[in-house]
Parts: sequence; C-alpha cells; structure tokens
Amino acid sequence: MGITLDFKINVTPAPSCTSPNTLIVNDIRPDSAELTWVDTTNGNASYIVEWREASTTNWNSDTTTAGATSYSLTGLTPQTEYEWKITADCGGGDTSNTITANNFTTLDACPSPSNLVVNNVTFDSADLSWTRSFIFGFTGSYIVRMERSRNYNLDFLYNWCRS
Repeated sequence: MGITLDFKINVTPAPSCTSPNTLIVNDIRPDSAELTWVDTTNGNASYIVEWREASTTNWNSDTTTAGATSYSLTGLTPQTEYEWKITADCGGGDTSNTITANNFTTLDACPSPSNLVVNNVTFDSADLSWTRSFIFGFTGSYIVRMERSRNYNLDFLYNWCRS
C-alpha cells in the first residue's frame, strides 16, 4: 500500500522583458548617489527606479527614458541607509521581474577631523594640527575654540561643518 500525492503545477512564461543586471551605486555623497545598471533590452525599455530609507515602508519612484543605464538620487539624508530596486518596462504592460539591489549608506555631512595634535602650549596659546576628513565637494572650514578649564588645562573643541 503506497501513498499517492496529486500536484497541480502552474507554469507561467518568463517575462519577455528582461531584468537589468550589475546594479551598482556610485559616487555616494551626504545627500546624493548615482545608481547604475546594465541595460539588457538593447535600449528598448525604460526603467522604474524605486528607493526609500531602509527604515521606512513607502517607496519613492521615478521612470527613466528608454535605454537609460543610470539614475541620480538627490535630496537624500546624510548618514542614512537606503535600499533600491529596479524594473524594466518594455511597454504595453510588459515588465521584467523587479531586481533588488544592495543597500547603501550616504556619507556623513559633517565628519570630524582626526589626529588632533597639540604642541607648544602656553598660558594663552598652542599650536594645533589635525588630519582633515575628506568629503568630495566640501568647501567648509574648521572652527577651533580654546577654553581654559578650572585647573588651567586647555581644552580644545573643533567643529568641522562651516561653509
């Protein structure tokens, strides 16, 4: 006496509109990022690009022109993780499977300098040096403030973000 199982299998054809591949995020900055992919439709599809902060539920969406291979995200929040996905739209209701890309995190808009060194400290002066934290396109300056503490030690405070 054996066991008989009945299965119903529905086979649906793969979409004729092929999904993009090689999804990459380039040029990540505090408030923007460049999304790129390889067009697999020979320029015959526009792309529906969707993105959101990883901690949220609502997607932002935009559609590219046919054959596009990149999309610039702007107005992003610094030091925030984002997720994005993309779908090819070949027209007439024919779309590819949606491909989800790796998450990315925007840069800090205000990174602190490192390696602060204090030399030649006197009652009313000191020599300071530091290593600048590099952010492409940043044109700000440092603000350095010296404060005397109660025991006459010098405390140095610095602020990176001033443009």
